[in-house]
Amino acid sequence: MDVVLRGVALARVEWPTLRGAIWGDGDASGSLQVLRDALGLGSVVDIPALRFRLEDLRPRLNAVGLGIVPVRRDVFTDVMLPTKIVEYVRLGIPVAVTWTPTISRYFPDDAVFFIRDFTPAGVARTIGEALAAPDLARERAERAQALPIARSWQDNEQAYVDIISER
Repeated sequence: MDVVLRGVALARVEWPTLRGAIWGDGDASGSLQVLRDALGLGSVVDIPALRFRLEDLRPRLNAVGLGIVPVRRDVFTDVMLPTKIVEYVRLGIPVAVTWTPTISRYFPDDAVFFIRDFTPAGVARTIGEALAAPDLARERAERAQALPIARSWQDNEQAYVDIISER
């Protein structure tokens, strides 16, 4: 998230009305608040350092224009699929996510905005790409929602039952 905060600071040069939020009570909340303030983003990025109940988080998510899922690449993260991507997609929120082999296997280039250069400048470029083309962002969100990975198991329940029944 430190790279994202630095990217937001850079993106605000071109997009001065850009706002952000980091919701949750993780161990890094305090250091992220300090970095946010040092970058002059205190009134721009909300970091309440609180755990939200789902019913309290949902109205906040309705106002999100772009979900960002940052991943520092290494041998472990290259093989994981962050569930946060699927959560944003299921809600119809366009997603910017670090490119990894696993994520790109499930989400093609036309379904998400890939952060291929996970640096503050790369994050800022990707945010700018999504903000500059809101229609494209909505189209990508719709394409992502149609992907098998974004569908609930209930959508595929009968097909699964059919496969098991044939054995």
